[in-house]
Amino acid sequence: MKRFSLSLPAIITLAVTFLFSISSWAEQDSERLELSQTLVNTSGFNGLLQQLPLHFERGVKDASSFEKTENSEQQQLLIKAEQALNAAQIRQQITAAVARALTKKEIATLLQWYNSAAGKRISTAQTQASSEAGFEAMLFHVNTLLAEEDLLQLATVLDKQLGFVEFIVDLQEFQAFAEYSTISILRQQTLDVDAFDEKMKKEREHMVFNAEQLVMLSLAYAFRDIQKKDILAYEHFLQQPLTQLFLKAAMRGLEVGKQNMVRTWLQQSNRQIASE
Repeated sequence: MKRFSLSLPAIITLAVTFLFSISSWAEQDSERLELSQTLVNTSGFNGLLQQLPLHFERGVKDASSFEKTENSEQQQLLIKAEQALNAAQIRQQITAAVARALTKKEIATLLQWYNSAAGKRISTAQTQASSEAGFEAMLFHVNTLLAEEDLLQLATVLDKQLGFVEFIVDLQEFQAFAEYSTISILRQQTLDVDAFDEKMKKEREHMVFNAEQLVMLSLAYAFRDIQKKDILAYEHFLQQPLTQLFLKAAMRGLEVGKQNMVRTWLQQSNRQIASE
């Protein structure tokens, strides 16, 4: 059998080529991460991200009020919650999930829509509507919105592509978990996650119904000043496989970030219960 061997120059050439390919891949990967971050920011996804800490802190405050906790102890819990709810880390999870799912060319294609005039109007409208101020304004206009049947119907169609109802239900469960776990901490009780999950399963159908009404009104409020042709163009954009790939990847990243937050919070909670 003929033995295969490489000369020293050939080995050096291969090694250099290999190292160059790794460097090139890392550079391309870095570029894709940067593009993914731009896509997440431009699409208005940060509006959803910001809801996580807001609802968790609200759950901590509600539990503290229910247990008639002293203000100093409530502040300590809120500090722990803030430490667990690292928005920057969640944003990194979302960005990484998008970068894994999409190529640079696909990201560029999506950015063309979000950077278009219609895309910018819609992203801005959604971001404003998802804020606390937007929610309060939406409640103020509820009766007017309920009379806009065509707009409500369009909002319902859009949510089938966006999946906001599922997100709202998860957000409500997230806040409920914050309240449930905080009460356990204050009562120095071991947190029974299985019992909480069972309770949420029983309430989920009712929560979904409420979320459907909320999302329908919220989207109707967001798009009340958007031309119908732009809304229809947005509907077409949302139906595209590439758009759905992006939205699902971003939601996966958001879920991973949320689970990491819960894990950190539970670790802190267990340490506090054990020390008391």
